[in-house]
Amino acid sequence: MTPPLPAIPPQPTQAAITGGNWASSGNGQISPDANGALPYAEYAEYRQWLDIAYHRNPKTMAGHPHLSYRDLVQFSAVDIKDVRSTMLHTTVTVHTSCKFISANYAASSYHQPQKFVMLPQSQDKEGYSYGDVNGSGVVFGPRGHIQTLRPYISRRPIVTSGPNTDVEYSRTDIGTNYVYRYGNCGHLGYTWRDGADLDHPYSFYMDNEYDVSPDTQSFLSQITGHDSQHGSFAMTGPYNVSAEPGYLDTSAGNQQLITTIESVVASLTDSNSYWNRFAITLPTVSSLIGDTFTIPIVEADRLTVNPYYSSSFHDYS
Repeated sequence: MTPPLPAIPPQPTQAAITGGNWASSGNGQISPDANGALPYAEYAEYRQWLDIAYHRNPKTMAGHPHLSYRDLVQFSAVDIKDVRSTMLHTTVTVHTSCKFISANYAASSYHQPQKFVMLPQSQDKEGYSYGDVNGSGVVFGPRGHIQTLRPYISRRPIVTSGPNTDVEYSRTDIGTNYVYRYGNCGHLGYTWRDGADLDHPYSFYMDNEYDVSPDTQSFLSQITGHDSQHGSFAMTGPYNVSAEPGYLDTSAGNQQLITTIESVVASLTDSNSYWNRFAITLPTVSSLIGDTFTIPIVEADRLTVNPYYSSSFHDYS
């Protein structure tokens, strides 16, 4: 039986949280008011955190060139063909839990909103740079991470009966917005491989009709046709840091960051349309036969709905 959802606390006050050294790969931290004056009691402690790793890749390009130079601006050989659009390959890791704790605290309840930090890099996977990401506003760069700086924590005395009964649970999900199909013997020779690897060459992301040197063995297929989902942050034209909406515009950059995070959460929690949810990193059920970039990923190869994660616990101040 699925445990009941935790009651949503009031929205946090818009005060930035500073300091701290929590990392999303850790197993948690002791709440700051631990070892307080109250006697020992049983508490339910709810937590959530989210990590988004991303690399930008070409999506479409102009014309039908032949042979072999690729970055986020041009593909070229004898001819030079401009990249017409790019988007992010994202891998997300999300954790939600409720744990029972016996302890004494300075207060009977505690609430900490979830805070994020973005860590952009100036060089892409091939070592090319597209402009300075430091001091340029709020920009994603060609790759980077959006990490939980401080996890959401809500602690209260355990409720043992009624509609808000607390039940322990813990789940960590890893999903991706691209799936990786590999093979060299036609459709019958294809196999699924890890779609969470963000370091694949740019050629894997291009439809052979448009690539400079068609790769007949490896394909990374976008799992949805909607560029606004899964934190994909599609951009038109060749990529440059100065082309991002947040370049020298902190307000626009913050809004793009929030939009990206919220689109990821929407894909994690969509209970109505499974095709809007992230794929698991290694499909096992979906058919390998089909057009390279329109292979349907079935529900069994998607993340299940996470009923616990809520963006109402985010603090973007």
